[in-house]
Amino acid sequence: GTALSRITVRVGQNADHSGTVIIDASGTINWALAVTGNYVTVDGEHAGQRHLVVRNAPTNKEGTAVALDGTVDPILRYVEIDTAGIGIVFAGGSGGVIERSYIHGIRGDTGIRCNARNGAASQYDLTFIRYNEIQLNSALNTGSGPDGIQGCRGLTIHDNQIYNASGSTNSLDQTNHSDLIQIQADYVKIYNNVLSNMTDSGIDLDQWTDAAIRHIRIYNNILRGVIGSSTGIRFYTSGVPLTSILDVRIMNNTFVDLAEIGDGNAVRFTFGGGNPTVSDMEIKNNIFYNAGKASPHHDVIMILNSSNASQSDWNVDYNLVNAGARGSATLIVDGSAFTQAHGRNDTPTFVTYSPASPNNDFRLGSSDASARDRGVNLASFFTTDKDGIPRPQGSGWDIGAYEYGSS
Repeated sequence: GTALSRITVRVGQNADHSGTVIIDASGTINWALAVTGNYVTVDGEHAGQRHLVVRNAPTNKEGTAVALDGTVDPILRYVEIDTAGIGIVFAGGSGGVIERSYIHGIRGDTGIRCNARNGAASQYDLTFIRYNEIQLNSALNTGSGPDGIQGCRGLTIHDNQIYNASGSTNSLDQTNHSDLIQIQADYVKIYNNVLSNMTDSGIDLDQWTDAAIRHIRIYNNILRGVIGSSTGIRFYTSGVPLTSILDVRIMNNTFVDLAEIGDGNAVRFTFGGGNPTVSDMEIKNNIFYNAGKASPHHDVIMILNSSNASQSDWNVDYNLVNAGARGSATLIVDGSAFTQAHGRNDTPTFVTYSPASPNNDFRLGSSDASARDRGVNLASFFTTDKDGIPRPQGSGWDIGAYEYGSS
């Protein structure tokens, strides 16, 4: 295909020809569905439902159900992937969209792999992963298991549900630690997602051999624990000492019940032995409730000391921090305890809440006085909440992923 004349492969749309197409790999066929051309759309939608299923791919680390590797602007939509080591290989190439798909029973390396896509591009919004549900099979007590999404430059991840379900440990790849979103790139947006039961982390940004972290937007997400959760968001480099952090924004997220396993930090920055400069950094308007642990190094926010930065460089303010039943209210910024200038420490009132309940609704309740209208205006970055409701609805921005009045 071409940019002006795409090739579309679509399930039947007529009333007498609208059944579900099933591609069964029988546990042995790798790349059961493979797209090798450019500008190709694979569309499993009929009447708003998924009618294309790819199932029973090999469940070893690299066993892959769908391959879009190296292609330009592919679109994959309304596809169910049931059981695989990797759901979709989306690496190399450029552009593309994966949307409205259900990827489950992932037991190998990752749900979606798009490493190295878009090359060295230096702009946002080139590739989209949106409106999907991704269920991983991980060993919830050890942190081992597959990642949800392995990212690339120019990637926007929004309006997805990504979560871990308990899997038999003898059927999992035990060499992998399970991050719901794992990024080693710049120019990334992550917003409006629900991330649950992170066994190692919810969002992991390890720059490996790149000494800089740059151009990251994380906002309007729910990071929650139900059957066990560890670190919410962590930034680090495992290959070389970090030298700079530039233009990173963590804004209007809701972190709840992250104190069950592992470190429990809601946000953590470590530097691989480096002393980075820090500029255009903000951590604002977030709710931290029942996150972290009441012990050293398990603080709700833990940012190590850098000799080339100060606490003010991190711009941590307007957050609601409450320890809840088992968490921490301690903020460590640039290696020392920190108090926000405009912080809140009240208990937030949600529509429904019980610790670690799967039925929690983290929209703000009508009686809430701790988060409603208490945030700072961040309209230069975004103007709506997780449900698409314009901000603000009252006299000021609400703290957390939702504006009061979302339904």
